[in-house]
Amino acid sequence: MATVRQQLRANLVALVSLLVALSTLGYSAWRHEVTEDNRTLREAAFAMLRTTEELQSVVDFAHYDGNPEAGNPIKGWGMVLYLRDLGAATFAR
Repeated sequence: MATVRQQLRANLVALVSLLVALSTLGYSAWRHEVTEDNRTLREAAFAMLRTTEELQSVVDFAHYDGNPEAGNPIKGWGMVLYLRDLGAATFAR
């Protein structure tokens, strides 16, 4: 009957391979999570830029053109609230 030391020596390559595979799996999962967080943050930042541009147009129409349809304050406040929510999600990190 083989002792524990002999079994370890006989299966050392398999144990090292298992250790490498598990550590690689852990690193891969962590890296995927970080990448997904960065992707989400980038999309939120670009959405903020697009919404800020749209809000600027609404404000310009309301203030300079006096156009009640294109410069609707309800539409503008909806954008402000959306920007607030995106900002909370973006800068909470």
